[in-house]
Parts: sequence; C-alpha cells; structure tokens
Amino acid sequence: MVHRDSDSRIAVVLLYLNNLEDSVEGGELIVYDDLVKRRKYKPIPNKNDLFTLYKIEPKAGRLVIFLNTANAYHSVDQMTFSKKGRHFIYGGYTT
Repeated sequence: MVHRDSDSRIAVVLLYLNNLEDSVEGGELIVYDDLVKRRKYKPIPNKNDLFTLYKIEPKAGRLVIFLNTANAYHSVDQMTFSKKGRHFIYGGYTT
C-alpha cells in the first residue's frame, strides 16, 4: 500500500541484512512523486496521482535513508517465491 509515514516522523532508515534469492520477484522499496502538487498531502494517496521515481532492490548492507516530508510516498512491491524472506532493520527519527 502506498503511504507516507506519520507527520511526527522526520527521517526513515532501512538497513537490509540479506540478499534475496534469484527466484524472488518483488520486494523492492518503491519511492513515488506526486503528479498533483497540493497544499495538503494525504497519508494514503490515490495511486493514480503518483509516478515511480525509484525502485530500490534490497541487498545485504544497503542503507536507505530518506526524509519523511509531507509527500514522501513509498511502498514495497509484493514479494513472491521467497524461502528466506527480506530481513532489515528499520528506524526513524520522530519528534
């Protein structure tokens, strides 16, 4: 589900701990931009109002940090054919 984190979260941190098996489909972190510039952004937007900026593949040791702005929309692609799963450490700086 495409969303942004709570307004009190300032930054988001993900550290991926393992590589996915070759047979896995999905599992990428997807970062979006909003096609409709507005004064107030919804926590869960209409996906038709967005376009994909980046797809970030989970790889062991990969660190992802992003600011949780009002339009920091992201989701994770559904993962299929995985036996080990995707392991990561999640953190955030919240006020």
